[in-house]
Amino acid sequence: MNRITILQVEVDKNRLTISFDCKGQIRKFFSNDKFIVEYDTSIEEVPEEILIIPFLITIAPIAWANQADIFVGRIDAIFLSSLITLERPFKSSITDELQRKNSSKQHRIVSNRGSGRNE
Repeated sequence: MNRITILQVEVDKNRLTISFDCKGQIRKFFSNDKFIVEYDTSIEEVPEEILIIPFLITIAPIAWANQADIFVGRIDAIFLSSLITLERPFKSSITDELQRKNSSKQHRIVSNRGSGRNE
């Protein structure tokens, strides 16, 4: 089974580090197990379900093309809806072999309204 799992989300002022694990053949598409982004401003108050969006939007097409499940602890509800909307045409544009259904799995869907942390 192909699977990508977010293990840890760390913030140090303006630096985001996401540690993740890959299982199955999907592993060959990743040279390391960290996703690192630096911003011009502090991101310490940004909720985790928002922080993971750049990582998810980067890996999603790779996961979809390889029938990999994506496991996250929390995901923003609006982003998840958008991701599902993007997934449909992507999957319909690839070959029949790659059209086998996969899914994005999450533990808790969170609705974010405005700024601040949601718990």
